[in-house]
Amino acid sequence: MDFEINKGFDNSTELIFQTCGSLCIEVVYLNKKEFAEDVNEIQFYGNIDGQQIAFQTISYIEEDLGYMIDAIRFYASRLGFPFMEIVSQRQKSLA
Repeated sequence: MDFEINKGFDNSTELIFQTCGSLCIEVVYLNKKEFAEDVNEIQFYGNIDGQQIAFQTISYIEEDLGYMIDAIRFYASRLGFPFMEIVSQRQKSLA
């Protein structure tokens, strides 16, 4: 499966697109932008260099869900973190 990364809607996020499908995932760095989970979408979280990242689908369809982890792995690999842990719950701040 092939994916590409583009700037998000407001340039403070990024989007992962499935090139031959409908999957689209918004990538939000939680230290840079407020993030509210959409109950109608699917969320996963990761951590790169101490920065928590939220990955949230945009208007997903059921067939997309099998590719979501692949898309997140693609994103993390492009940043040099192919073994980033992907979790389903937001990590609590240590502050």
